[in-house]
Amino acid sequence: MLYDLHVETMREAITATWGWDENWQRRDFQERFSPARTKIILVAGEVAGMLEMEERAEDLFVNNIKIRPNLQSTGIGSSVLRWVISTAASKRLPIRLQVLRANTRALAFYERLGFEETGRTETHVLMHFPPS
Repeated sequence: MLYDLHVETMREAITATWGWDENWQRRDFQERFSPARTKIILVAGEVAGMLEMEERAEDLFVNNIKIRPNLQSTGIGSSVLRWVISTAASKRLPIRLQVLRANTRALAFYERLGFEETGRTETHVLMHFPPS
């Protein structure tokens, strides 16, 4: 179920960046998946998305936020990230994340919420939200 969410939300940007290799994607997803850092986002009892986040000594790092395409632009992602921002503020930690350069919609979403670009790699935009 969560792998299907990964495909729904990330296939286009991953294809634009590296191309899509189904076997590699499945294996990579299984190797990287960590139940300890994953929160399932439910709306009316149905899986609407997931948040992968880890608290580190120097920051909160958002590994992934994925919202089902049919539920994007409904405020769910904004609500989840506002919760992350509130959590980070209570701990006086900045938030860091990276987004695929090809995922321009996600990049614009993070910028609207106040995240700032701190750098770029060949494939990603690095971003942070300063501590409050």
